[in-house]
Amino acid sequence: MENPEEMKKCYQCLADIPKKARKCSKCGSKQPNRVYKIIAIFFAVVFFLPVFMTMFSDDTSTTKTTVVQKSSFELGMYKVQSDEFQYIESRTVNIWKSFSDRTLIGKINQGDVVEVTRHDPMNDYCRIKTENITGWVACGWLIKDK
Repeated sequence: MENPEEMKKCYQCLADIPKKARKCSKCGSKQPNRVYKIIAIFFAVVFFLPVFMTMFSDDTSTTKTTVVQKSSFELGMYKVQSDEFQYIESRTVNIWKSFSDRTLIGKINQGDVVEVTRHDPMNDYCRIKTENITGWVACGWLIKDK
């Protein structure tokens, strides 16, 4: 009888067989190769460990910082004018209640003069004031009135 340290169990019938046996001497079933098991485990660890780590990581430790940019957009009088007007039929620009609240509160026409009272550099939106409306437009529709 062989040394018990050099034996393994058949994966099919659980009979004791030599570790290096490719087939079971009792049931004849082919034994899996250990190298394939090791390779499979290695790839499973390499590819799935990062997935599990992100699933169970504590996101509360991550701090998000918001950088507030200083406005480089000068407040003052601007003319409604843009190169974009050549690509659209309408010569009007929508005025919104706010950047996040896209409720349409009015329109301004190409060539109108408006006063920019505030600039949101994060979204590049300007708060404008006309004779009867105060709202927000994309700053790209405005050029400095000379």
